[in-house]
Amino acid sequence: VKKVNKITQAFTYNGEPQWPDSVVVETKDAGTITMKHDGNGKYSSEGEKSVAISVANNVEKGSATVTAIGSDNKAKKTTFKIAAVDLSTASTDDLTITAAAAKYTSKGATTTVEVSYKGLDLIEGQDYTVKYAYANKKNAGENAGNVTITGKGNFAK
Repeated sequence: VKKVNKITQAFTYNGEPQWPDSVVVETKDAGTITMKHDGNGKYSSEGEKSVAISVANNVEKGSATVTAIGSDNKAKKTTFKIAAVDLSTASTDDLTITAAAAKYTSKGATTTVEVSYKGLDLIEGQDYTVKYAYANKKNAGENAGNVTITGKGNFAK
Protein backbone atom coordinates (compact mmCIF):
# COMPACT_ATOMS: atom_id res chain seq x y z
CA VAL A 1 0.00 0.00 0.00
CA LYS A 2 1.40 3.39 -1.03
CA LYS A 3 -1.38 5.65 0.16
CA VAL A 4 -4.91 5.77 1.58
CA ASN A 5 -6.78 8.72 0.06
CA LYS A 6 -8.37 11.34 2.28
CA ILE A 7 -11.92 10.59 3.49
CA THR A 8 -14.11 13.59 2.58
CA GLN A 9 -17.46 12.20 3.75
CA ALA A 10 -19.02 14.15 6.67
CA PHE A 11 -19.97 12.37 9.91
CA THR A 12 -21.91 13.50 12.99
CA TYR A 13 -22.06 11.60 16.29
CA ASN A 14 -25.04 9.24 16.50
CA GLY A 15 -23.97 6.73 19.17
CA GLU A 16 -23.17 4.09 16.53
CA PRO A 17 -19.98 3.19 14.66
CA GLN A 18 -19.38 5.45 11.64
CA TRP A 19 -18.04 3.89 8.43
CA PRO A 20 -16.88 5.67 5.27
CA ASP A 21 -18.92 4.43 2.27
CA SER A 22 -15.70 3.75 0.40
CA VAL A 23 -11.95 3.83 0.95
CA VAL A 24 -9.66 4.47 -2.02
CA VAL A 25 -6.22 2.89 -1.71
CA GLU A 26 -3.25 3.37 -4.03
CA THR A 27 -0.99 0.33 -4.28
CA LYS A 28 2.37 -0.31 -5.92
CA ASP A 29 1.33 -3.43 -7.83
CA ALA A 30 -2.45 -3.27 -8.35
CA GLY A 31 -2.89 0.47 -8.90
CA THR A 32 -5.90 2.16 -7.33
CA ILE A 33 -8.35 -0.06 -5.44
CA THR A 34 -11.73 1.18 -4.19
CA MET A 35 -12.99 -0.71 -1.16
CA LYS A 36 -16.76 -0.42 -0.55
CA HIS A 37 -18.40 -0.70 2.86
CA ASP A 38 -20.96 -3.51 3.09
CA GLY A 39 -23.08 -1.95 5.87
CA ASN A 40 -21.80 -4.43 8.45
CA GLY A 41 -18.35 -3.08 9.25
CA LYS A 42 -16.57 -4.90 6.42
CA TYR A 43 -15.01 -3.65 3.18
CA SER A 44 -14.65 -5.45 -0.13
CA SER A 45 -13.59 -4.58 -3.67
CA GLU A 46 -15.51 -5.19 -6.87
CA GLY A 47 -12.40 -6.55 -8.60
CA GLU A 48 -9.98 -9.35 -7.87
CA LYS A 49 -7.51 -7.15 -6.01
CA SER A 50 -8.25 -5.99 -2.49
CA VAL A 51 -6.62 -4.79 0.71
CA ALA A 52 -7.60 -5.27 4.35
CA ILE A 53 -9.38 -2.24 5.83
CA SER A 54 -9.93 -1.54 9.51
CA VAL A 55 -11.55 1.47 11.16
CA ALA A 56 -10.85 2.48 14.77
CA ASN A 57 -12.20 5.13 17.17
CA ASN A 58 -15.25 5.54 14.94
CA VAL A 59 -18.04 6.04 17.52
CA GLU A 60 -17.28 9.13 19.63
CA LYS A 61 -16.72 12.66 18.32
CA GLY A 62 -13.18 13.36 17.24
CA SER A 63 -10.77 11.67 14.88
CA ALA A 64 -11.33 8.12 13.57
CA THR A 65 -8.56 6.15 11.88
CA VAL A 66 -8.78 4.07 8.70
CA THR A 67 -5.94 1.58 8.18
CA ALA A 68 -5.26 -0.28 4.92
CA ILE A 69 -2.93 -3.28 4.81
CA GLY A 70 -1.88 -4.70 1.45
CA SER A 71 -0.32 -7.99 0.37
CA ASP A 72 3.08 -6.57 1.32
CA ASN A 73 1.84 -6.30 4.95
CA LYS A 74 2.62 -2.59 4.96
CA ALA A 75 0.00 -0.40 6.59
CA LYS A 76 -1.01 3.12 5.64
CA LYS A 77 -3.51 5.26 7.51
CA THR A 78 -5.82 8.19 7.06
CA THR A 79 -8.28 9.84 9.41
CA PHE A 80 -11.75 11.31 9.28
CA LYS A 81 -13.60 13.54 11.72
CA ILE A 82 -16.78 12.76 13.62
CA ALA A 83 -18.47 16.01 14.60
CA ALA A 84 -20.40 16.50 17.83
CA VAL A 85 -24.15 17.07 17.74
CA ASP A 86 -24.96 20.75 18.26
CA LEU A 87 -27.93 20.69 20.65
CA SER A 88 -28.52 24.42 20.10
CA THR A 89 -29.50 23.75 16.48
CA ALA A 90 -31.23 20.38 16.95
CA SER A 91 -34.82 20.18 15.74
CA THR A 92 -37.68 19.79 18.20
CA ASP A 93 -38.40 16.45 16.52
CA ASP A 94 -34.95 15.20 17.60
CA LEU A 95 -34.48 16.90 20.98
CA THR A 96 -36.74 16.45 24.01
CA ILE A 97 -36.20 18.39 27.25
CA THR A 98 -38.44 17.75 30.24
CA ALA A 99 -38.23 19.81 33.43
CA ALA A 100 -40.53 19.10 36.36
CA ALA A 101 -42.19 21.91 38.30
CA ALA A 102 -40.17 23.04 41.31
CA LYS A 103 -41.32 24.60 44.56
CA TYR A 104 -40.09 28.14 45.20
CA THR A 105 -37.68 28.80 48.08
CA SER A 106 -35.91 32.00 49.04
CA LYS A 107 -32.67 30.53 47.68
CA GLY A 108 -34.25 29.69 44.35
CA ALA A 109 -35.40 26.33 43.09
CA THR A 110 -33.93 23.51 41.11
CA THR A 111 -35.77 20.87 39.19
CA THR A 112 -35.20 17.49 37.66
CA VAL A 113 -34.24 17.85 34.00
CA GLU A 114 -34.31 15.00 31.49
CA VAL A 115 -32.85 15.39 27.99
CA SER A 116 -33.02 12.97 25.08
CA TYR A 117 -31.76 13.23 21.51
CA LYS A 118 -33.36 11.03 18.84
CA GLY A 119 -34.63 8.73 21.59
CA LEU A 120 -31.24 8.42 23.33
CA ASP A 121 -31.39 9.47 26.99
CA LEU A 122 -28.53 11.88 27.67
CA ILE A 123 -26.59 11.91 30.93
CA GLU A 124 -26.30 15.13 32.92
CA GLY A 125 -22.65 16.01 33.51
CA GLN A 126 -21.48 13.78 30.66
CA ASP A 127 -23.63 14.89 27.71
CA TYR A 128 -24.96 18.21 29.01
CA THR A 129 -24.88 20.68 31.89
CA VAL A 130 -27.81 22.47 33.50
CA LYS A 131 -27.80 26.11 34.57
CA TYR A 132 -30.63 27.62 36.58
CA ALA A 133 -31.51 31.33 36.31
CA TYR A 134 -34.21 33.07 38.29
CA ALA A 135 -36.14 36.02 36.97
CA ASN A 136 -37.07 37.18 40.45
CA LYS A 137 -35.44 35.61 43.49
CA LYS A 138 -37.60 37.53 45.98
CA ASN A 139 -41.05 36.47 44.87
CA ALA A 140 -42.58 33.13 44.10
CA GLY A 141 -44.55 32.73 40.92
CA GLU A 142 -44.99 30.72 37.80
CA ASN A 143 -42.26 30.99 35.17
CA ALA A 144 -40.00 32.76 37.65
CA GLY A 145 -36.97 30.78 36.53
CA ASN A 146 -35.27 29.39 33.47
CA VAL A 147 -33.26 26.27 32.85
CA THR A 148 -30.45 26.38 30.26
CA ILE A 149 -29.09 23.15 28.81
CA THR A 150 -25.58 23.21 27.31
CA GLY A 151 -24.27 20.22 25.41
CA LYS A 152 -20.87 18.76 26.17
CA GLY A 153 -18.76 15.86 24.93
CA ASN A 154 -20.49 14.28 21.93
CA PHE A 155 -23.19 16.97 22.18
CA ALA A 156 -21.01 20.11 22.34
CA LYS A 157 -20.91 22.72 19.57
